[in-house]
Amino acid sequence: MPKNFHIVLNDGFWDLRADGVPRAISRHKTRDEAIRVGRAAAERLKVSLRVEDEQAEEAIEAEEAEEARISGPSTFQTDCGIARMAAA
Repeated sequence: MPKNFHIVLNDGFWDLRADGVPRAISRHKTRDEAIRVGRAAAERLKVSLRVEDEQAEEAIEAEEAEEARISGPSTFQTDCGIARMAAA
């Protein structure tokens, strides 16, 4: 029995995936291209197609930036390290 398809953002690319399948069926540079291919496949197999929100990419980038800000060295530590190197 055919499985439903989903288009999701993954590592900067838009993947076409099927329910319960860990790997992407296809990978696309643009969301529009993934939708075009996914819609054709879904119509051919008579299954549904769900598309991830376009703003998901922005949310993921913001989350990664926040994680980098939290896990990175503080400005004070960085500035002190530069000052020590210059004094040596």
